[in-house]
Amino acid sequence: MELVRIETSFFDGELFHLVEDELARDAFEKTGFDGGSSIYCYVAYVNDLMAGIIEGRVFWGTLYIRRLVVLPEFRMQGIGRQLVEAALAYARDHECTCAFVETMHFQALKFYEKFGFYIELAREGFCRGAILYYLRKEFTSP
Repeated sequence: MELVRIETSFFDGELFHLVEDELARDAFEKTGFDGGSSIYCYVAYVNDLMAGIIEGRVFWGTLYIRRLVVLPEFRMQGIGRQLVEAALAYARDHECTCAFVETMHFQALKFYEKFGFYIELAREGFCRGAILYYLRKEFTSP
């Protein structure tokens, strides 16, 4: 089979669902389980102004925090804490065994440690000496 072309594209809803459906189908075919994927997103508002957002997914019994952002003018007011607590509650509601998140050394390591996350892996080798931490939090005993 000859490759016709490869082009840049936005990973929009249609492509996202195509990929998700194929991954679930493949997983089910090989394991009898589709991964149980669900997406969550919580937005925090202060006086009708968007102050922050947390989003991610649950899959294979784990909660993944993909992004957490609190706008600069709303930081240090407990908004990030409330957003993480909402995501962790979502994990409990979906009977997750653990949660994980990635953060760079200059971002939110200490913040996540306050919730019981610990460093599972530190990956070095990024430009300017940056370190990417893979953090994990257990919900049940291993």
